[in-house]
Amino acid sequence: MYAPDKPPAKAAARAAFDRIQQLNAILSDYEDDSELSRLSRTAGSGQAVRVSDDLWFVLKRAQNWRSGPMARST
Repeated sequence: MYAPDKPPAKAAARAAFDRIQQLNAILSDYEDDSELSRLSRTAGSGQAVRVSDDLWFVLKRAQNWRSGPMARST
């Protein structure tokens, strides 16, 4: 990371680490209280679950990747 001086560099680094922490709270499959883990616990229940924009983005991308031209035939 480049910044003209230390304060903006520190602020940018802090923002990056904060975003990583936020994404981990959403996407972690190791944390029982992550959004993904909570969603997984409802699997097969038929229950509609509201998800964040970040989780929706990842789920849609995964679905598109799975059904795209690079998907394996099983």
